[in-house]
Amino acid sequence: MCKHRIARSPLSCGVRGLIVGSWVGLALGVTYSVGGFFVDLFTVGLNLGTLMAFGALIGMPLISALPGFVLGTLIGLIKRDR
Repeated sequence: MCKHRIARSPLSCGVRGLIVGSWVGLALGVTYSVGGFFVDLFTVGLNLGTLMAFGALIGMPLISALPGFVLGTLIGLIKRDR
């Protein structure tokens, strides 16, 4: 994910992981909210659960960014020691 000769510090690998995690979370959030919208629309109707599903557009990128940052930083530390 993060090559040693390109990134000088583990923190830069962490930032790269944060960005990748945020984009993955955004893609999952969009999928979840749009899917939840159509399920609610065709079954029980639009309600508060639909609004909560659209909250995933904000929540899932935030939830995915933290593990991405931690994993990217760990990968940067491992690559630095080699």
